[in-house]
Amino acid sequence: MPVGLTVWLLVGWIVDVRLGAVFGWLDLNLIAALQRVLVLQRSGDESTAYAKFVPLRSLPSVEHRISLLAPL
Repeated sequence: MPVGLTVWLLVGWIVDVRLGAVFGWLDLNLIAALQRVLVLQRSGDESTAYAKFVPLRSLPSVEHRISLLAPL
């Protein structure tokens, strides 16, 4: 959360995005990073298909949102 808020404060006003979009972008990239680390540690196979990282320039078009009311 602190990282997402910091990114939004630094970049949000430049690309005109809401805080939810920044958290969604950060969540997608966190999932991609965790998937790469965990799958690589378990299998050792680097040819496995991974989720792609979402570049910062795609931030305004991210539709993934994190909700506080989402079920756990």
